[in-house]
Amino acid sequence: SALKRNGVPLYTLARRGQEVERPPREVTIHEIMLKGFDPPRFEIEIFCSRGLYVRVLAEEIGDMLGIPAHLYGLVRTQIGHFDIRSAVSDEAFDRLADREKPGYSLSEALQHLPAVELTATQSRELDSGITPRVGKIDCGNGDLIRLLRPRGELGGIAEVNGAGLLKLKRVFSAEGGQRTAAGDFA
Repeated sequence: SALKRNGVPLYTLARRGQEVERPPREVTIHEIMLKGFDPPRFEIEIFCSRGLYVRVLAEEIGDMLGIPAHLYGLVRTQIGHFDIRSAVSDEAFDRLADREKPGYSLSEALQHLPAVELTATQSRELDSGITPRVGKIDCGNGDLIRLLRPRGELGGIAEVNGAGLLKLKRVFSAEGGQRTAAGDFA
């Protein structure tokens, strides 16, 4: 696990032979399908929430069957709106720089975040670090939102506080630079 104990990843401790108690985590398995069975191996496909350790699931399935079990292979086919069918192959990776549109725009990559469209005036003010005032936002305290410029480009990322007000987290200038909310370039 990449989770850390006292700043050290659990996988580092495991490689040292140190076993660390891991508190149970609540996860959701929406769907699990048997895709193939060729004893002693089987292949499953899982649609699950974040936090599921598939390697641990393999061990637990073995325990339930009364036999030792481990993971033979693991392929993540989707995370959020990113899907392996739209992934770039290893062979094509080196040629990405030659493509007119090598991948997702920032706004497309963050499409899982709700969006607020800014006016031209709000967009200019955003470049000066002025937090836009927007109407009612259907988000909870601490949720992140995308601030979109009039032509659809990502202008910034803001956090919604309990009163529905915004706190700038990142501002992306019209020229493509990135600044922290304090104005330092990151």
